[in-house]
Amino acid sequence: MADVVVESIKLMTISDTELLKRVKCINLEYIKYIIEKEQKPIIALTSHYGNWELVSLSATLQTGYPVHVIYKKISSPFFEKLMMFIRASKGGKVIEKDKAVREILKNNKTPCIYGIISDQSPELNASKDWIDFLGIKTPFYKGIENLPKITGFPSIYIKVNPIKKGYYEIEIIPLSSPPYDKKNKKDIFILSAFAKLLEQQIYEKPEYWLWSHNRWKHYPTDT
Repeated sequence: MADVVVESIKLMTISDTELLKRVKCINLEYIKYIIEKEQKPIIALTSHYGNWELVSLSATLQTGYPVHVIYKKISSPFFEKLMMFIRASKGGKVIEKDKAVREILKNNKTPCIYGIISDQSPELNASKDWIDFLGIKTPFYKGIENLPKITGFPSIYIKVNPIKKGYYEIEIIPLSSPPYDKKNKKDIFILSAFAKLLEQQIYEKPEYWLWSHNRWKHYPTDT
């Protein structure tokens, strides 16, 4: 965790050359192919694994498409401003999660990547889906499943592989593509696939996941 904090602070001044040197994508052409084929944005699901901020910024440079981060407000005003500055520093935007659907539908023809850190714990009163994750019944925001279906956008999983301190390799894994069956409300195949992929990464190298972000605040009996 300390390494991620230090790396994230360095992002305030990191050059494009240095950023590209630190993050390599092994199948970058897939994002470009999907955006150009579909002629619409793509939704990228990622997590608190490795340095998610570093990966997000590098994706803008490597793909040529801006990465707009959909985020959950941070309680600390200082870190809120810091993260907004960093996330927008390479041409992307930050969009508060409660305004995401409206903002995305308004710009649904603009080629870009909408990034969602998808392993955050929902608030007690938020709409959520419950699935087994790391052996525990765990809530996830309903938006993870619903956003691709509402917008009609394809979705991908960003697999982050730490190589050494401060250096990462990312792999793009397809999750879903339109058209979607919007009538089947109980089908949460996008969320299930995301959770399974993240779970596999955590089992392989648990030290790179942010365990301190209190993932299990709520249980099914709370709702």
